[in-house]
Amino acid sequence: MNSLAWRVLRGRAAVALIQKQYFRLDEVAHAMGLSGSDIIYLAENGQMRLSIRVFGLVVEVGDTEEIGPGDWQAWPHGEELRAGLLDLWERDAHQVLKAGTVEVRSFHAPSNRYCCLPSGSASVLVTREDLLVRGEERQRLESLLQQQAPTPAFQDQQTISGFEHSPDYRMVRWGGEAFSLGRYQAHVIRILHHAALAGQPWCRGVDILSETECSTLRMSDLFKSKRGWRTLIESNSRGMYRLAAAAKP
Repeated sequence: MNSLAWRVLRGRAAVALIQKQYFRLDEVAHAMGLSGSDIIYLAENGQMRLSIRVFGLVVEVGDTEEIGPGDWQAWPHGEELRAGLLDLWERDAHQVLKAGTVEVRSFHAPSNRYCCLPSGSASVLVTREDLLVRGEERQRLESLLQQQAPTPAFQDQQTISGFEHSPDYRMVRWGGEAFSLGRYQAHVIRILHHAALAGQPWCRGVDILSETECSTLRMSDLFKSKRGWRTLIESNSRGMYRLAAAAKP
């Protein structure tokens, strides 16, 4: 093995070992099949907390106390230098998702606490490209959506024995396994299933991905979040794909 190939392999291994503490919003939306309107709804209703990355930002922190109906008193603890993630309030998340930018002066904090910019300091300009989702927040959201999702009514296609799918292909069963799919992943399975039913199961991967209108250029990248996806989709190693169920006699 030459030195270039070895460096490539080492690089791929390093990427696989990365345990991310946060993700880009677009990355999470793509993996979970969330539309733009879905994201806005979840964020503005506090069901998905959005964050931003800051570097050496001075903030004022302290406690709050309700001294009357809707009347709060702040008790400052002092100023801190923050480097890392800060969470957005629902109103700011709504504004940046709708308008593309928002000027932020305060950040989400635990109950009876506050975190804001000191008086006289400039606001932080946040753009949609700055939006992040903490790793634990992503896991919480995935669990929440799974709990809220109705149990799909599977359609049993007798022409492909053992293969079942929900009407939107977001839930698929094959080979004793159940797969919960994102929007683009489900679209791929729909295409391959229809091709199999038409008697032409093998499809070019580039054509499938183009039809789904996703930004991913490789099938493995689109399905990398789904463990065991290769038991659902087969490749001929020459850019062609088919449902594994289509190969069953």
